[in-house]
Amino acid sequence: MSNIYNQVQDLDSELTYVTKRNADLKARVALLENALRQCLREIDKNTCQHEDVCRAGTIWTICSQCGAKWDDGDGGFRPHDTPQWLYDAWDILGD
Repeated sequence: MSNIYNQVQDLDSELTYVTKRNADLKARVALLENALRQCLREIDKNTCQHEDVCRAGTIWTICSQCGAKWDDGDGGFRPHDTPQWLYDAWDILGD
């Protein structure tokens, strides 16, 4: 009988540990999600999509929003290309 009691005590201690560890991990995940959301907000705020461009002279294309310039001799205008890791981050957050 004592052996069963000790096993129950051990299981109870293990359950308490696992429950506490689970709560700690959930708190860390919440912090990471919040940090990732803040990073994505900053990226979104500071990334120009180059949606409003105009020609300047015969060889330049200039973005009216951020001032980026593209020389026709270097391949010309290149639209904004969102990297895959950014899509992955949005997927992780479900946004």
